[in-house]
Amino acid sequence: EGTTGTHAIVQILLQQGLTVGHYDHFFDRPAPTELADDGWAQTNFSATKDEAKWQEWYADMNALSSLLPREIPGFDFRPILDKYEAVTDLPFPELFPYIIRQYPKAKVILSTRDPLTWARKRASDHPTNPLPFQSLTLAAMTEIINGHAQVARPSNAHELTSALLFSVHNTLVACMTPNPSEQLVVVDVFSDGFEASKRKIAEFLVNDDL
Repeated sequence: EGTTGTHAIVQILLQQGLTVGHYDHFFDRPAPTELADDGWAQTNFSATKDEAKWQEWYADMNALSSLLPREIPGFDFRPILDKYEAVTDLPFPELFPYIIRQYPKAKVILSTRDPLTWARKRASDHPTNPLPFQSLTLAAMTEIINGHAQVARPSNAHELTSALLFSVHNTLVACMTPNPSEQLVVVDVFSDGFEASKRKIAEFLVNDDL
């Protein structure tokens, strides 16, 4: 899910030589990183200067975010995702059960944090974004974000409900990853700090046994 240190994850992946799609930006080179006292990466990203590449990414994200719940199970994600090395944040956490089915050998970085802290921060920073599972069952992500669907959202859901859905989502990711010992790494940037998370992800990506 977003609000789990995804900006730091993007920076780490860039430093590992990967191009990264993150929400409405596409990054193809590292940006300077400054570490706060808690080890959290404060980044000023430099998105791609290739306008055509960015336009393609934006169109792809809009297409995925506009999928209706009934369209998702049969949707072929491969023509879109085959173009990218790494993707983070919305809409991918919401679509994970169907993406991992089509990419059974994918490497999965599960970024997490304390569930109640996540719920409070999500309500503060992204009050209209869908809660986990909403866009799979009730309405398209764009409809939820734009306020066109009557659903629970971080701004009006009880924080315990949001925290529970976040925890269930994380459990689902861990359970659905086909070979978690080889394909899954769990990272808490807020508890572990940027440098420790960077080492953990670097070691995870080096393992090419899949």
